Amino acid sequence: MKSFDDFWAIFSLVTIQTIFVESAISCPQNWQKYVKNEACYRVNAKKMTWAQAESDCIAQGGRLVGIVDEYENQFVYQLVRSANLSAGTVWLGRLSRSSRNAPFDWNDSTSSHFHSFRTLVESSSSQCISMWIDLGADGSWQPWECTYNGYPSVCKRSTLKQQTQTITSPTVRSHVSTRCCMSQCQLRCPQNEKCVPDDLNCLTNLCPNATGWCLPKN
Repeated sequence: MKSFDDFWAIFSLVTIQTIFVESAISCPQNWQKYVKNEACYRVNAKKMTWAQAESDCIAQGGRLVGIVDEYENQFVYQLVRSANLSAGTVWLGRLSRSSRNAPFDWNDSTSSHFHSFRTLVESSSSQCISMWIDLGADGSWQPWECTYNGYPSVCKRSTLKQQTQTITSPTVRSHVSTRCCMSQCQLRCPQNEKCVPDDLNCLTNLCPNATGWCLPKN
């Protein structure tokens, strides 16, 4: 008489699971993220000419900031105010305008009709722009001599590139299996299982008396 162990067994079924992990979009250390445009900003307290400040920004992967709306202007203004600088003015980018009704073009390739000049200067030539941060200034702009060597600055750059990491790991699950036969016996598998013969050659060859184990179809 066959024992109970002849009719059931526990199989470990191993599947490979692939997990995609996306790193959070972030800014480099000491840079501040502005959520509205997913850009990073940094105040440089060192006093430089406009060209020196721009070179410093480029070395850090950015440009002197070009501002396209009131929200961004207020963000930059509050960021500079929180830096507690000794100077009351900072460098922004260079600005030009092709005609009276044209948008303002920043040297970082951004463009907008928005401006924060107290007195709009009508000029088609490129001008170095500063932001006043003294109390009562509220982030207003002023063209200034580019060679002036006394302003801190604000850099703007893109967030760190999103990285995707693929992690492949095995997943082990247990299955209680019963005995079965390929054709000439009464031991049948449930509908969601299939009979896998002990002799795998019987998968392709006709083995009327072959026995096996019931395993999941998927």
